[in-house]
Amino acid sequence: MRQILASHWFYDIRAYIGVVAARTGMHDPEKGEWMAYIGQGLGNSQEADSQHIADYGQKLQPRIAAAFFPHLDISKYKGAGE
Repeated sequence: MRQILASHWFYDIRAYIGVVAARTGMHDPEKGEWMAYIGQGLGNSQEADSQHIADYGQKLQPRIAAAFFPHLDISKYKGAGE
């Protein structure tokens, strides 16, 4: 299970679109590394949808992730050199 750091949600009658910042098992939690993803939730709950997007969503580029999550340290973004 990934640690969800923050999320933003966009709702429509037919869709739940989320942008999620998360730490994953691939990253070193002590270093504070994180990644951000965008995807469609299943409409279950915000927590379950956040996990779903962190698992199956599209990874965001660092500059886009920084715009959604300015309070998180972009220098710790996994793949920040991309």
